[in-house]
Amino acid sequence: MTEQEEENIHQYLIRVLPKLLRETPEIVYTIEGILAESFPRRDEFARLLDEFTSFREETRGNFEGVYQRFDGVDQRFDGVDQRFDGVDQRFDGVDQHFVEITKEFGEVHEELGGLKQAVLKNSRAIAKVEHGQESIIRRMDGMEAWYKYLFGNLGNELGHKMEDMVAAALRYGLKNPDIKAETLRLRQIIPDPETLIYEGKPFTIEVDLIVENDRIVVFEVKAGPKIGDINYFRMKVNLIQRQNPDQRVEGVFIAPGASDEFQRYCDELNLTLVR
Repeated sequence: MTEQEEENIHQYLIRVLPKLLRETPEIVYTIEGILAESFPRRDEFARLLDEFTSFREETRGNFEGVYQRFDGVDQRFDGVDQRFDGVDQRFDGVDQHFVEITKEFGEVHEELGGLKQAVLKNSRAIAKVEHGQESIIRRMDGMEAWYKYLFGNLGNELGHKMEDMVAAALRYGLKNPDIKAETLRLRQIIPDPETLIYEGKPFTIEVDLIVENDRIVVFEVKAGPKIGDINYFRMKVNLIQRQNPDQRVEGVFIAPGASDEFQRYCDELNLTLVR
């Protein structure tokens, strides 16, 4: 069946159905039965309407009870909020108190910092004074040892090693703070197998040495020296140099009060004179 045919049938039924319902009661009963199966009758509809109205009233009452309960809860929450407001105010007071305490501690910390700086400054000043005192004491000890060494009085120092006393004296007199007792070789007996001192005659010498890594210092002390003393000392230095060709050998002649002429002679022999 086409759409046009269906439309023609619909239009026909609309024209014919009212007349059929008026003239044929059986059709009315049939249609009414069909409608009753799908839709409620008037009495049933009225009953459903009454039930719906009762349901609405009951639901409204339930909602009013719920609303009243929520109102009570809101009031309780209002009370809780007020209590929290009071707690917040108390905490605000506590915070302010802590701010004041923190400020006081900051001031105390600044005062302690200033006191610490003052103590540190004083400690440094005391340390400098103590260091200066120690330096002066070392210089005085070195000066005392130096003069005793020059005048041959170190042997009278009881309880001290000769090397320690000589090292202290040389540190002061030679202005060399690196001289240590363990680098000293005092009164060393050195043979002269090549007869450098006395030609054709084997001989031995006694020398005082400072022995370092690659350097040997031959030193000697003479009060009122003569030219012959410096010549003999030069031969000792030459002997040590010949026996130690891989090391640098220096000669230091210590002669308090030596003349300018003696100084020039030592310079010619490449010897260091301490006077």
